[in-house]
Amino acid sequence: MEMFVNEDLSKPENRINLAMFQLLQQNWFVKWFCESLDLPEDVVIYPPENIAAGRPDLAAKRDKRIIAYIEVECGSENKEQLVRYNNISDDVRIISIVGKISFGGDLSLDEIMNFVKNSIVEKKLDGQKKISAEYLVKLIELGTNGRTSQSLPIAPVSENRKVKKRV
Repeated sequence: MEMFVNEDLSKPENRINLAMFQLLQQNWFVKWFCESLDLPEDVVIYPPENIAAGRPDLAAKRDKRIIAYIEVECGSENKEQLVRYNNISDDVRIISIVGKISFGGDLSLDEIMNFVKNSIVEKKLDGQKKISAEYLVKLIELGTNGRTSQSLPIAPVSENRKVKKRV
């Protein structure tokens, strides 16, 4: 599988994409995500390598064939990007996930965040599943409200956490 692994993690959108990719290992999230985007539940969703039109955030593959590209934005749609991806092939659906419901994409990060928040409680998630879900919620809250890790205060590393030189 042609996966892209050199994400620029200084961008909130890319951190959100990776956190979603992590939640796609959990059946409750896959089922809802695929239903919300009208994708078959047996697709494999992953960050693809570059294509002629650039690099979509995610690809949905079924039976060894890409059936959709998913573009995620913290704000509104990047229409130019969507047009480029749409010109790749008539057989590949282009899906747009935007920050807010009012931006009109196929799905919004707000909808994802609300579903995940509710699932934490309803499904009684615990351990790693809960932490992964809470992580995505926090990234979406920060990313869709215009706050980035660069705009957050940075605390110095405590003396307890510094690596001590071995003698």
